[in-house]
Amino acid sequence: MQTSVPLNLDLQYKEVAPNESDSLFVFLHGYSQDMSFLYNYYNKDCRKLGHHSVFLQAPFPLVGRFPLDTTPDKKKLLSGYAWYFYDASTEEYLIPYTTPVSWIKNFLEKQFPDKTNIVIVGYSQGGYLAPFLAEQLTNIKKIIGINCSFRYDLLEKFECPEVYQLQGQADVIVTPELSQKRFEEFQAKYQFKGSFQMLEDETHKLTTSLKKSSLDFF
Repeated sequence: MQTSVPLNLDLQYKEVAPNESDSLFVFLHGYSQDMSFLYNYYNKDCRKLGHHSVFLQAPFPLVGRFPLDTTPDKKKLLSGYAWYFYDASTEEYLIPYTTPVSWIKNFLEKQFPDKTNIVIVGYSQGGYLAPFLAEQLTNIKKIIGINCSFRYDLLEKFECPEVYQLQGQADVIVTPELSQKRFEEFQAKYQFKGSFQMLEDETHKLTTSLKKSSLDFF
């Protein structure tokens, strides 16, 4: 049996350049990372640009070592965090994307009720998640996806007016050609403003040059 229940989980995040404007940048890291990953790449740029930003940490810890109580180095207990769990071999979600979407939605509505112009910056698994979040929140006005693939086929509706995607051509984690194909079909279906850019010299890794390219959409 399966049912839906409200989520009441603690959320960890880092906040940068808070202000009273209606804009907010929300950063979603990739699988097996934490909030510090994108924070270390983007926080100085957000401060410089004056963008009120939050860097969220996914709810599900990836435990790297067992048993927990006998591990001397506590930093090695966790290998990062995940937004959801997907079994590619069976094409099933063990923990579906709807779970973190509800969690983030509740957080943003409670913590930032006056932010009516939200930009989602999602890297890898965080990029996969971004459209599902926009499906539930009408105040998301722009998505910037980095090395991800948009599963538009799982959306029931989509009203976000702008979507941009950067994809490393040498990415071996996300299939670049499929990523581009999905973006083009996504845009054709929902008619949003935006673009897909294939970057020849980039892999799945978030490099400084790839980060700089993403700043063009900030």
